[in-house]
Amino acid sequence: MLPLDNDPTTKNFLVTWTILGVGFLAGLIIRKCAVMFLFEGPFGSVLHITDCLSALTPHLARRIDYLFLARCSLRFPATQDSIRQVIDCIWKHPSALVVYLVCDMLGQEDVLVGVSKAFGSKIYVDREKNSDCHQRLAHVTPEILAADDAAPSTRFHVLSFPRLSEQATEILAQARAARQLKPLIIRPSSQWYAYYDPPPPEEASTQQQQQKPVLTEAMCDELGVWHVCLSMHSSREELEQALGILKPKWVVYTMSSCMVVDLSYVRKQCSLSQVRT
Repeated sequence: MLPLDNDPTTKNFLVTWTILGVGFLAGLIIRKCAVMFLFEGPFGSVLHITDCLSALTPHLARRIDYLFLARCSLRFPATQDSIRQVIDCIWKHPSALVVYLVCDMLGQEDVLVGVSKAFGSKIYVDREKNSDCHQRLAHVTPEILAADDAAPSTRFHVLSFPRLSEQATEILAQARAARQLKPLIIRPSSQWYAYYDPPPPEEASTQQQQQKPVLTEAMCDELGVWHVCLSMHSSREELEQALGILKPKWVVYTMSSCMVVDLSYVRKQCSLSQVRT
């Protein structure tokens, strides 16, 4: 590796750079478009986790000296807890003959698998309107996909996120006009919680005035869409599990100055001089 400052007195040294992607290690699940970068050289071994680890079970063959965490969400529920909230929300609406799951984005496949297993039903994805999602599920978990002509007889449908407000309004209006039972629309995501803004008192019902964003159960917005907090990044429990396996000497969090020291592993295994932000 050549020095960036072009200083002739600076010695060059060899650095091994390894990109660890999805499927590199059995049992490793990386959501979204995350990859890991492993740097090895005279300075030791540095592992940079660019996005998140949701489940880490294997052991690396080498000791990690530095672990860089780019993103995590210590206050959000773990993935399995969020999936359980989605399932509980469906159980609480037994009259909903059609359930729309806003789960067309990469990283939300676990929700669809969980719902399919819990209710013993396949999931319908419109191949023409949502080709990317259909192709991804056909590759990752084809057993949960309903047939292309099974839309009328399938309870669970994947609804795409773009234009969600317009789609939800149209779906619910059509059900009312046809005097049909109200469909259930669930969006597992953390974005709605980040921008949650309760309606002003003069426009809100008593229930809405008392409603505060909670992360332990589904919440319904003013359009009738139910939200479950599902983060694409690691929860506290998932990070603690990963740190316990990797056992880094140093932990560096690149996006905040306070979250790393809240982790049990960091408090017990790293001195203050080893916690960097």
